[in-house]
Amino acid sequence: MDTSSRMNQLRKIILAILGIVIVVVSVMLSGVIIDSKPVYGSRSKNSIKEVYTQEVVNQTIKTTVPANGVLVAYQRVTLTSRVQGVLQQIDPLFKAGQTYQQGTLVYQIDDADYRASVRAARANFLSLLTSILPDLQLDFSSEFDQWSSFLSQFSVEQPVPEFPQMSDKLKLFISGKGVLSSYYNLQNMEQNLAYYRFRAPFTGVLIDAQMTEGSLIRPGQQMGVFIKTGLYELSVQLPKTYVDFISEGSKVVLHSLDGNQQYSGTINRINAAVDAQTQSVQVFILVEDDSLREGVYLNAQLDGIAIDQAFSVKRGLLNENQQLFIVEDEILKLKQVEVLYYTETHAIVRGIEDGVKLLAIPVLGAYEGMEVKSTPMN
Repeated sequence: MDTSSRMNQLRKIILAILGIVIVVVSVMLSGVIIDSKPVYGSRSKNSIKEVYTQEVVNQTIKTTVPANGVLVAYQRVTLTSRVQGVLQQIDPLFKAGQTYQQGTLVYQIDDADYRASVRAARANFLSLLTSILPDLQLDFSSEFDQWSSFLSQFSVEQPVPEFPQMSDKLKLFISGKGVLSSYYNLQNMEQNLAYYRFRAPFTGVLIDAQMTEGSLIRPGQQMGVFIKTGLYELSVQLPKTYVDFISEGSKVVLHSLDGNQQYSGTINRINAAVDAQTQSVQVFILVEDDSLREGVYLNAQLDGIAIDQAFSVKRGLLNENQQLFIVEDEILKLKQVEVLYYTETHAIVRGIEDGVKLLAIPVLGAYEGMEVKSTPMN
């Protein structure tokens, strides 16, 4: 074998050895790289979360029921006309905000035409009575003097006086002559004449005036709204489960919307019906204060239920199955509780013994059996 052939064979052997060495080195380096990569899964399994706990202390908890509403005048009259005519100008003028003392004339409608009709009806009645006087003198002489006195008091300018006492026989006689029907028709007309004026039934304020002097008023037309000031009613809606724990006459604390003013109220009425949609009951609170006005928005705090052997927790700590996390031997466990009452932020529950460590702040991803490190919450 010549020299060139030996050199080629030697080169092949060297290249083969080098290839094997490169492969071995590559395998060793990849192993080192794999071993040097951090193992996140094993570390997360061994991590322990720190949680805050609170100790359960069962006690009697006095609850309050929050509610709110708008004040409405307790005594309120909607003025509606029952007659027709032109609204007249009087003093004081018929204007919103005007104050009227009890018995003061609030408005007056022109009654000239109707008053003339009443006078004519009185005159006709007087003629009818005069026509039966001779019969009364002959057939009912014992009662004639009473009717003669009745006629002497009668005036077409004044309301018809009351009928004198009469026997049954005389009553049948004058009824047949049409006297009784004429008398009661006249009384009805005189009653309608009173509807042309309205006097304040109590001291109050006209809060709404829909008519002005000179306006033509028709029957059934609303004139305005008249209220008594200083005495108001607040209507609130309460869940039906709370109604059994309140009663008429109970005191209620009221606050203004900004919380700067406080008032005292009394439960005046409790509706017997339950709203089918909201399952709530309407409760009326009576408030007496001269500084208040109709339409003011107030918040109310009603005394609610006194619950024995219970404690309060944040609503966010309860799961959908009404369970709470407790900590035993640094392990989370779920505990079933009985929810007795909800407020806006808390729930009052029962079912856990005193001294048990309760999770105080929700933990993301918490599960039963989770290992934790507990710290009491101050």
